[in-house]
Amino acid sequence: MKVIGYFLFGLMIATTIFLIAGPIVGGVIAFALLFTIQLAKPFEEKPAKDRVAEAYEKYLEERETGS
Repeated sequence: MKVIGYFLFGLMIATTIFLIAGPIVGGVIAFALLFTIQLAKPFEEKPAKDRVAEAYEKYLEERETGS
């Protein structure tokens, strides 16, 4: 009976640690993923200036051709 008591007590402590540490570790992992995604975004998207310049060039080309 003593062994079962120690087992249940250990299980209770492990569960408590898991419940406390789980959200903390999960939060750190989620923050790291979101931070990485935010850092990677500028490399994927074109800056606004390039889009404006491309639109202006397209406008000039259309004006030259008369379309």
